[in-house]
Amino acid sequence: MGIYNLPDSANWATDFPPFNAGFSFLHSRKIKNFDLVVGGNLLGEKGYIGQAPYSVKDSVSQHPSKLLNGEHNYRGRINFNTRYRFAKVEGLSIGLNGNFLYGASTGAFLWHNDREGIFRAQNGAITKTLQTTFNIDPYLTYVGKNGSSYNLRLRYYYLDNNNDNNQGNQSDQWFGEFQYQKRFLTEKNQQRKFLKNFVITAGAMTSFTIGHAELFAGTPPNPSGVDSVVTDNIYTNNFNQAIYAQVENKFFGRLTVSFGARLEYFRIGKYDTYRFYNGGSYTPFDTSIVDEGIQPVFRGGINVKAAEYTFIRASVGQGYRFPTIAERFVTTNVGGVNIYPNASLKPEYSWSAELGIKQGFKIGKFMGYFDAAGFYQYYKNYIEF
Repeated sequence: MGIYNLPDSANWATDFPPFNAGFSFLHSRKIKNFDLVVGGNLLGEKGYIGQAPYSVKDSVSQHPSKLLNGEHNYRGRINFNTRYRFAKVEGLSIGLNGNFLYGASTGAFLWHNDREGIFRAQNGAITKTLQTTFNIDPYLTYVGKNGSSYNLRLRYYYLDNNNDNNQGNQSDQWFGEFQYQKRFLTEKNQQRKFLKNFVITAGAMTSFTIGHAELFAGTPPNPSGVDSVVTDNIYTNNFNQAIYAQVENKFFGRLTVSFGARLEYFRIGKYDTYRFYNGGSYTPFDTSIVDEGIQPVFRGGINVKAAEYTFIRASVGQGYRFPTIAERFVTTNVGGVNIYPNASLKPEYSWSAELGIKQGFKIGKFMGYFDAAGFYQYYKNYIEF
C-alpha cells in the first residue's frame, strides 16, 4: 500500500488523499497428469485529479463518497490455468485458461484550466466506467519425438465498457490459430549439414469481432417528410484472416538466416438500422459501410558470429495495419471537444530495418557485453488515434 503527500505548490482537488493498495493470491498444484493454477488480485487507486467544479451536476462530481469522486481505479480479477497431459500419448496435452475482471474507474480527458483548476477535470471531461471483461482460452499441444509440434489456440473474449456520457461500448471476439513447427532431429537428418539446424514454422489464424457502441452512433439520417427517427442498432464487425510461414537455418556454424512471409486479409464493416416515423406508421431503414483488403508482408534477418564474443545482426521487414473499428467510426464529444469519424481511413503500411552489434567481454571472473544498434522505420498513411 502507498500514499502520497500533498504538494507544496498547489492544492490537489481531491477530498481524499491519493493512494494505491492491492492484494493478490496464487495457488498451484499438480494432481497426477493434471496441472492447476488459480490466482487473483484486488487493486484500489485514488488519483490526484479531482472532480469538475461543483457547479457541474453529474454522477462523478456530486458522488457522495469521497473515494468515488475525481479520478480513481478499483478492480478485481481472478484467473485460472489448467493442463491435462495424456499418459498414453506422450507429448499430447490439452487445457483451458480463463481470466475474469470487473472494475470501476474514472478518467479525465482535459484539465479545467492551468491555474486554480490544474488538478480538476474540465466540465464534462471526466468519464465514469464500469468495466466487465473475461476470456476463455482452450488449447491443444502435441510435441512429437521426430521434431514436429502442433499447437491449436482458441479464444472467446468479452468486453463491456459501461460508460456514462453516452460513450459505452461492448464487443465479442472469437479467435483461433493453428501453428505447425518442424525441426529435423532424427539421427539421419542430424548427419546432414543442411537439415541439422533447419526449422520450418507455418500457421493460419482467424478472428472475428462484433461491436455495439454508443460511440459509433453519430447523427442518424434525417430525411424530409419524417416526424422522427429512432435508432435501433449500431453494429460493427472486424474480420481478419492470415496464413504465414518462416524458415530458419544455420550455416558454417556461425551464420543464421531467417525469412518469413504472411498474407493478411481484413474486412471491417458498420451496419446501422433505423425507423422513420411518419404519423402512426414507420419505415425501416438500413445503412452500411464495408471495406476490405488483402496484403502480403515479408521479413528477413541474419545473425553472424564474426569473432569470439562478437555478433553482428541485420534485419528488414514490412508492416501492414488495417484501421480499427474505433479509429474509423468513433463519434463523440468530451469536455466540449468533438471527435469525428473517418470512415474512409486507409490502411497503414511501413517497413523497418535494423543493424546491430553485440560484443561480449571477460575480465578475470567478470563477464559482460556491449550492444549497439541502429533502427529505421518508414510509414505510409500513418494512423494516430
